[in-house]
Amino acid sequence: MRALLCSVALTTLIAPAAAMAQDKPKDQTQNDQSVVEEVVVTGTNISGVKPVGSEPVVVNRDEAIRMGVSNVADVVRRIPQVQMGVGDDVGFQGGTSHQGYNGSQTETVSLRGLGSAATLVLVDGRRPVGSGAVATATEANQIPLAALERVEVLPDGASALYGSDAVAGVINFVLRKNFEGVEASVRVGNQSGGAEYNGSITAGKRWENLGGLGAGNLIVTYEHQDRDAFAAGKIARLRRDLRSQGGPDLRLANDAATSGLSPNIISEGASANTTIPGADNFTYWGVPAGNGLGLTPASLALNNPNLIDSADYIDWTGKQNRDQVAAYFNQQLTDRVELFGGATYTDRDTYTRSLANSSNVALAGTPFFIAGLPANQQVQYGSLKDGQVRAFAASSETIGGNIGLRADLFAGWRGEAYYNYGRNEQCDSCVTGVLNGTALTAQVQSGAINPLSSAPLTATQMASVYGGSKFQSRTTLNDWLAKIDGPLLNLPAGKLRAAVGGEYRVEENANRNSSNTGPTNAEQVLSTYGGSAYERNIKSLFGELYIPMISDGMNIPLIRSLTLSAAVRYDDYSDAGDTTNPRYGLTWDVTDALSFSGTWGTSFRAPSITDSNPKAVTSGTLLPGVPNYDPRITNGVLPAGVFGPFGLTNAALLLGSNPDLTPETSENWSVSGSWKKGGLQLTATYWSISYQNQITFPGTVAYLAATPADVPANGGNYRGWGQFVIPIKNPATCNNADLSTADPKLAALLQGLNYDFVSGGGSFNQGSALKNNFCRVNVVLDSRLQNVASVTQRGMDFSASYSRAVGEVFVNGRLNVARVLKNEIATGPGQPPTEQTGDLNQLYGGFKWRGTASVTALWKGFDTTVMARYLDKMHASGLLDANFQPQPTKTISSHTEFDLTLGYNGEFKSPAYGLKSWRAQVAVTNLFDDYPDFFATENGAWNGKYGLPFGRTASFQLTGRF
Repeated sequence: MRALLCSVALTTLIAPAAAMAQDKPKDQTQNDQSVVEEVVVTGTNISGVKPVGSEPVVVNRDEAIRMGVSNVADVVRRIPQVQMGVGDDVGFQGGTSHQGYNGSQTETVSLRGLGSAATLVLVDGRRPVGSGAVATATEANQIPLAALERVEVLPDGASALYGSDAVAGVINFVLRKNFEGVEASVRVGNQSGGAEYNGSITAGKRWENLGGLGAGNLIVTYEHQDRDAFAAGKIARLRRDLRSQGGPDLRLANDAATSGLSPNIISEGASANTTIPGADNFTYWGVPAGNGLGLTPASLALNNPNLIDSADYIDWTGKQNRDQVAAYFNQQLTDRVELFGGATYTDRDTYTRSLANSSNVALAGTPFFIAGLPANQQVQYGSLKDGQVRAFAASSETIGGNIGLRADLFAGWRGEAYYNYGRNEQCDSCVTGVLNGTALTAQVQSGAINPLSSAPLTATQMASVYGGSKFQSRTTLNDWLAKIDGPLLNLPAGKLRAAVGGEYRVEENANRNSSNTGPTNAEQVLSTYGGSAYERNIKSLFGELYIPMISDGMNIPLIRSLTLSAAVRYDDYSDAGDTTNPRYGLTWDVTDALSFSGTWGTSFRAPSITDSNPKAVTSGTLLPGVPNYDPRITNGVLPAGVFGPFGLTNAALLLGSNPDLTPETSENWSVSGSWKKGGLQLTATYWSISYQNQITFPGTVAYLAATPADVPANGGNYRGWGQFVIPIKNPATCNNADLSTADPKLAALLQGLNYDFVSGGGSFNQGSALKNNFCRVNVVLDSRLQNVASVTQRGMDFSASYSRAVGEVFVNGRLNVARVLKNEIATGPGQPPTEQTGDLNQLYGGFKWRGTASVTALWKGFDTTVMARYLDKMHASGLLDANFQPQPTKTISSHTEFDLTLGYNGEFKSPAYGLKSWRAQVAVTNLFDDYPDFFATENGAWNGKYGLPFGRTASFQLTGRF
């Protein structure tokens, strides 16, 4: 593929030299024009009118190209209303999605920082298929950048128009539809860390007559990306040993460390280790290289452990190959009816290393116990000496397509009907090189593996302890929609217009999950496609009115025009119930220059199909001997008074999906003012979101740290989580071989349990510990997904733009600023809301201020764009110094990065080798190689809210039109 890219680039470079005569160059990034045009407008279902109340933020093709980015997700991330969050960037986070990780390495976007699930992503106004085995997400890179005409971002609730997920707003990628000829482009850069090579080709054809049917067009885009891996250790901020920067050495903390080619011995004592910061009460002995036999305390290196920096074996961005296709066609069948359709295809493979911490194995009772060391000695065994590094191989294949009819019906009414299909097959978390700690312990106890040896294991030994896991999923979307719109009657101010329609959608999900587990390291199939298949349907009806109240011709003072809109949508989910959501809008033009607008409405997010599917991931873990103060709960291990005022009970911790979830709900409103004069336009918007009934994991683990004051008998409620602490009374006749003999409450909860589930990436255990011992359970801690959280947000958006010609130079300036005034989050019932704005340590703690300012200048064929990206100051707590000592809360200064793009467009009098025009572009991101202030916590020295940590990066792109 790289050879092909080089060939295209060479042809494009040679052609200009071959054609000596050039016309005056002109900008070729302008939007394509054509006879046939489908109008896609985000924010209304009514043709021929602007959205009332709030209009989308639009980034056109010109602007997207001049950003110098390589994909559509990065285009959207330049909009201040989009906040970075967990899993939203390309940085790898291994493990399981429900635990806040992104093992599939799906790229998502989040409006207002409310999470990607609260942002609806569309392609040409149609919903794409989601993906995921553990949690459903919508890939942000739905289409190739080369296929993008524009992106429309509506940062306002819009469920009355589009249904579920449009809580924070809508992001609509609009495809190029009108282009004739061939356009080829190559791009090289390092903006995702590793070297990245992109190549695309777009071909379009228009016709005026096709077999007597009429005009039509076809456009197809293919894009390929080849990205090298980028090790985290190449960036100082991403290393684990931060001592040279004034931070701690995070290669070792408590009993966790990344040992090198030789292991370590550790032992927990009664006093702190004064030699190794971060070791707490653990003493370390480094084991010398060798066969690990005949070791004595004198042969070990006291408090001089063998350590490596895992950042050298962790890829911040993995190696990735991605192929994408986007196609669109339109054909007039008669002078009143047209056929349209489109298709998208994405095939993505990503391979990412993620070295895990060493595994600790107790040596007592094994042949390798070292006399003279404490009895609780453990060996830290690292996989690197065996040539094994845990790796996540994420693959995803998505196909989408739609076909429909659009017709002029009667008296100005139009109709549209389409079928929309999507299917995704994905390996969310296909992990290899995982060291099974349980199997390693068994092998060490039997004497089959000497964990003190620095020699690599044999192939047979490695097969007994190394393995992996697979989380594979299939998700399917079938979507039918029909709508009509047109004028109802004439009002004094204009035509009252309406739209009505209906939609029927079927979503399906099935998973196949397997893992090497247990002391024998055998592969266990934890769920199958057939056993986990889940289907639901959604029936929807919607309507909208466009009501002109006052027009310019009515000569009413201070009102040039006044327009109202009203929309409502009803959605009925077969598994989550029904919901009705209205939306009202108003636009008041005072003069040609001054206008005001506002919206109010409700929105919702239905549980995703994996949230509701009880066969997706429902896990259970038996926790024996948990302290208990609650008299309602039987002390199944020891009665109260043996060790203190508490007894010991057996608790079952449940995690995963929940079929009883209901939709999340929100109330959204906004008011805006806009003023424009000449080439200047100013806009300010105040917005509010009250987001309730959010789906998250409840904090039932509060039971494990309960005090007598938390018990209901003493007036407590387990810090607000009491409804999820469920006492169990198994009868004396309970039989572990028959779940129906258990307490009915317990039997109902365990019915869908498929396996024990351990977060951390690649370690999964069969659920026998609970499913075969449920009669022991005295209390259930129901930590499955629940509707328990809420968010209240308020803020302001500001934008300004100015354009004018200065001689032969055309200049355009833009300013976009978002200010968050309130971001209060309550994690559950009875939990007080916490203000998280400006708090770096809070998961959803966004910046108070963020914005972009850009200036673009066009002169003849040249163009240059300078963009400044601003992030406000943040407060960071939990900081550590080089000695692991806590530091005071620090204010991280505001941070601004500058990007520069230089481009040239050339056009020829006569084509050279078929080449009609060309464009060359150089883009530099973070021009001055700036970083935020240094900070270090137990999690490291970087926070994803700041985006990508690569410093200055650059790309070069060459495009030719034939």
